Amino acid sequence: MSELRIPGATPASGPSVMEVARDREDVVVGDEIVRHRLSSRVVHWTVAVFFFGSLLTGMPIWSPVFGWMAYLFGGLSVCRWLHAWLGVAFSVGTVVMFVAWVSDMKFDANDRKFSFIDYLKFSAAEDPEVGTCAYA
Repeated sequence: MSELRIPGATPASGPSVMEVARDREDVVVGDEIVRHRLSSRVVHWTVAVFFFGSLLTGMPIWSPVFGWMAYLFGGLSVCRWLHAWLGVAFSVGTVVMFVAWVSDMKFDANDRKFSFIDYLKFSAAEDPEVGTCAYA
């Protein structure tokens, strides 16, 4: 276990700052805010990789203009096979991401204060608070 060393501080037992940051959102580590847990970042980037894989294998299937891209994956038949499986993986990852994030997507009183019309008008009105953080 690593320790956070602060000059003049008394040593304390317990989890390190990075261990806490792996389990919680919005943790201040030094001058940086660890905004998202490691699990959130892994799920997000897994879904992103599957999305771009599906996109790049689907383009040669969709139009002959992008037929040259099929050679990047081993040919059009490989693209057809790979595109289907990447699409399934993307769908499963999206469901996992939704389940993991659904508790953070609650519509609360602060969200009701936001005026989309004022936003489109580039109004000078101050934006409402967008949530609370563990460091505030």
